[in-house]
Amino acid sequence: MAALTLSELKKRAGRIESLVRLFSEGHLFEMEKDAFGKVSNKKFKISGIILTKSKTSWQEFNLSDVKSPSQRKNLIQKIRNHVGTLQYNGYYQGSREEVEVNSSYMKKSSEFGGGGAVKKAGGGGGSESMGIRAETMILGGKLEKVKFAGQSVECRTFTSSEQLIDSIIDGLNTNTKVPKYIVEDFNKYKKSKKYDTFEWNESIPDNEMNQLGKYAGEVITGVVGMKTSFRSALSPNILKTNQVAKFCVPTDPAFTGVDVFFLMKDGDVVPVSNKYGKGAAASFFANVLPKAMKSKLKPSPLKDFVKVAEQFATAEKMEGRGAPSKEILYEYGCRNLLKIPKSKLPEPYKEVYEAIRAGKKTPGTRLVLAAIEKYSGVDAVVLKNLPNSVTAFFCREVAKTMNKSKPAIDDLKEILAGKNYFQANLHINDWFAGKVNYKIVNSGDVKVEIIGSKAPTTDITAKQGLINYFMTLP
Repeated sequence: MAALTLSELKKRAGRIESLVRLFSEGHLFEMEKDAFGKVSNKKFKISGIILTKSKTSWQEFNLSDVKSPSQRKNLIQKIRNHVGTLQYNGYYQGSREEVEVNSSYMKKSSEFGGGGAVKKAGGGGGSESMGIRAETMILGGKLEKVKFAGQSVECRTFTSSEQLIDSIIDGLNTNTKVPKYIVEDFNKYKKSKKYDTFEWNESIPDNEMNQLGKYAGEVITGVVGMKTSFRSALSPNILKTNQVAKFCVPTDPAFTGVDVFFLMKDGDVVPVSNKYGKGAAASFFANVLPKAMKSKLKPSPLKDFVKVAEQFATAEKMEGRGAPSKEILYEYGCRNLLKIPKSKLPEPYKEVYEAIRAGKKTPGTRLVLAAIEKYSGVDAVVLKNLPNSVTAFFCREVAKTMNKSKPAIDDLKEILAGKNYFQANLHINDWFAGKVNYKIVNSGDVKVEIIGSKAPTTDITAKQGLINYFMTLP
């Protein structure tokens, strides 16, 4: 196992925060070596953290220096900015002799994102390390059907901010992957009754803050929205001073309208789609194409793409898994982008995609590769990685073509915006600073951008995704 050197501490978000928090709690750290540099399984309790710049310039931080959140934040920042060596004073398990050891003697155990035996405390980890979802935080709501846009939608409903906060806390508390300090922070949030402010534990790493923003942020719109005194967190305040009857979170996976909606006491409905920051790129094939196939479109590359899609599937089939996305992509790419007629290449997917995937060179692959090499504006990285970049080429060029077409973008905006809803974007920097702040924009004002860069130029199968889109704020 790798040692937890200063450079390793800085390498992953949350490691320094975890070190300081665990130090302040009197934690026993797993070690790779003893005070003499020999292999040892004995655990070590730090009594002081020493930042050394030179033989005559060093600074030691003891337990008295990490009692308060502000003190811990100060030490975290000093370690993050430190250029030099890092040592620890402390005691090996079973010994009363205080010794000084190099930071490299400590193991990169599980609380720091390694594979040690210590139970993970939340440091490091991946983008979904806690396994939380919005649906696990709303189980405390009443399960009922609510009328929305002329249909009966199954929802979890809440009538107060307190009810929703309790549900969020229960969802976090029952998830064994969520560190206790996060549950404690939400309990403090509840007790404070300041629903636009969090007092975050300074040891929460970035990846956990992002997960909380992404999933808890989706329902905290209800917490601030149901309290008129905290609606300044919605900018602008789309609820004004009106009273909320119910905050509703749809639970039916087939419902793709909005993430949440407010049912007002005057009968009005305020639908909201939540995004954390810019939000994640969504699938063009799953979310846009089926709706486009049911829509009346202006002449544009989007309409041309729909015509190709209709040769392979219905809108209903495109909404499900197993839809022929690559068949459509290759047909459109070869016919509409590369202008290769059916007489020369009858089945692009079979003769090109499947052949390249199997490592075969065929007349079809040679024809397509030659056309790509001559294509105007092709990305250099695509040319470099041919033939494995053919799928990525089609994805990138479809995106470029759509984005350049005003009729296509206008139709996409109408398809994605629907009749009317609000997009709430949780401000990331404010979230990290403990402030709940949503920028609200009407769906008709949202900008749509098609992207094709998720498909790697080195992978013909494009397992990471084909064509996607972002809805961004103006």
